[in-house]
Amino acid sequence: MVLLDNIKIYCKNENISEKKFEELCTLSVGAVRKWRIGANRSATVETLEKIEKGTNIPAPKWITEGGIREKRRKKN
Repeated sequence: MVLLDNIKIYCKNENISEKKFEELCTLSVGAVRKWRIGANRSATVETLEKIEKGTNIPAPKWITEGGIREKRRKKN
């Protein structure tokens, strides 16, 4: 699922957990896990709007492969 891949990248970039992502976007507890295990097949428009509002990233980027790109880390 493209949305899950983008959430994973976003969480890594922001150094936050899935739980913190859910809180940031006012999603239900365990929403990301439910998508991952297939309990919920897809996100609703309402959910995408919450993600957009919580992250300030347009909804289409969340459902587009490569919509969220991994930040390059500075080498020390």
